[in-house]
Amino acid sequence: MAQTLEEQLGRSAMAGLFLTILMAPLPIMLIMAGKELLWHQQPAPIVRKTIPVSVRTRR
Repeated sequence: MAQTLEEQLGRSAMAGLFLTILMAPLPIMLIMAGKELLWHQQPAPIVRKTIPVSVRTRR
């Protein structure tokens, strides 16, 4: 009984490690994609606002 339990625990531990290694890149990819989406959406209005200000101050 003890050997089978140890084997089952070992297999579950290996499966858990395998799953964590497979799943680990997903949140990183989601975070990177979210940052890219935010960076693509946010700078456009900021650039539109800052360009007229710089033109006004130069004139």
